[in-house]
Amino acid sequence: MPSARLRDADAIVALTGDEERIAAAVRLLSEGKARRLLISGVHKTTRAPQIMSLTTSRGSRSWSLFSCCVDLDNAHNTEANAAETTNWVRKRGYRSIIVVTSTYHMPRALIELHQAMRDVELVPYPVRAPRLDERWWRDSRTAWVLWKEYMKYITAMARYGANSISNASARVEHEPQLINARAS
Repeated sequence: MPSARLRDADAIVALTGDEERIAAAVRLLSEGKARRLLISGVHKTTRAPQIMSLTTSRGSRSWSLFSCCVDLDNAHNTEANAAETTNWVRKRGYRSIIVVTSTYHMPRALIELHQAMRDVELVPYPVRAPRLDERWWRDSRTAWVLWKEYMKYITAMARYGANSISNASARVEHEPQLINARAS
């Protein structure tokens, strides 16, 4: 779980999924932990007012932050989250971001983001997914979610390793390569 003394960063990125992720990211933004927030993975038909109504009360400071300091993208998976976040971070020149996602999703999200932005400091802020049973071994639904995430994590680690090897040999040849594979 995140430490009570989370350090400030240039920006926050919330990877969508569980609704608590967005609420936590908006709270961090309203507390001044960063200057701007990207909510990555918003469904293409969802608009900012819908998200605002789910996460904040009208008239709150968070409500006004949406108009000035929140961006949305329509990434459809974690790899796309990393690509969209990278574009957003590079465009604004950020050097550090707080990453908000579920506890079970954080390891893979950090791998994908680090692979895309090796020079940006990633500050994890994991959020507990209330729909998953803490005693995962007793709940088949939770066990299935964790199993699928673990398989995706293993795939991301393999891709990360392959890219590291490929890029090391490409540096000798002066031509970077990227391997793109994922488990569905």
